[in-house]
Amino acid sequence: MAFALVAFLLVSTGAMAEALRLPAIFSDHAVLQQKAPIAIWGWGEAGQTVSVSIADKQEEAIVGDDGRWSLELPAMTAGGGALTLTVTSGDATIALNDILIGEVWLASGQSNMQWSIKLSDNWEAEVAQCVYREVSTTPLDDLRKLTPWAACTPESMVNCYDGAGFSAVSYYYAKYLQAELGVPVGVINTSWGGTRIEPWTPPVGFAQVPALSDIDAQV
Repeated sequence: MAFALVAFLLVSTGAMAEALRLPAIFSDHAVLQQKAPIAIWGWGEAGQTVSVSIADKQEEAIVGDDGRWSLELPAMTAGGGALTLTVTSGDATIALNDILIGEVWLASGQSNMQWSIKLSDNWEAEVAQCVYREVSTTPLDDLRKLTPWAACTPESMVNCYDGAGFSAVSYYYAKYLQAELGVPVGVINTSWGGTRIEPWTPPVGFAQVPALSDIDAQV
């Protein structure tokens, strides 16, 4: 009985003492969506206050008993150049640099979207101007194998995804948007060549189709 009690206390203390951290989607060079509340979340020590600030915006949250916290910063408009996003809790501080406010687009699809910019015409001249995958049947609040945000440079365009190169369609679309809108544009590429439609369908979609009952049960 004494052993069980000690074990419980050790586990509980470990959970409460989790270090302040953010999910992998937040890193240096990230683009945050303009004109919409900015959701920020992460983990920390239960009961502690977490403060998040960027430019003149600041919000606070209390870490829950499960070690999680989340908050929303007020909407911002593009402009003002590179910013620093600062997260503090107690003596811990996380500072993310070169953060831009602009447009964030999700580029998803199969091989046509995954198709590398290195296979497009005049790609050497184009990149001079300027992967891991994780599978889950449920939504994730963090990604363990995310390729981090990077500024658009010749090196990042060609060398990302273990040298496969960035998605050509995603790049040229982002370039068009930036020219049309005049704001920073960030692209998150989640394409995966050869995949069927089922992996891109949320579980609720299977439940509504009798022919997909087997997949619904498996998920």
